[in-house]
Amino acid sequence: MKSFIEQCGLRGVDIKWFGDLVPRAFTSRHESWRYIEQTDLTRTGRILDCLCDLRLPLTFDEDDCRQIVAVINEAILQVKTDQRSF
Repeated sequence: MKSFIEQCGLRGVDIKWFGDLVPRAFTSRHESWRYIEQTDLTRTGRILDCLCDLRLPLTFDEDDCRQIVAVINEAILQVKTDQRSF
């Protein structure tokens, strides 16, 4: 997932990942919350491991969204290619 986020960023699409243990911008996980007692939220953690967020300005039109989809697709293909080379 970290490679995917990095590849999107290199292509200009800023995606945030809720699975990162370090809070970034508007994402955070319960493990980083210091204001509540820690509890076992294993199922929640598994969901957050696969959850991303992408902010889309209201000014974007369908062509902008298609471009973002193309970039995300390129990033996925790059990560898959990189994984095969190991």
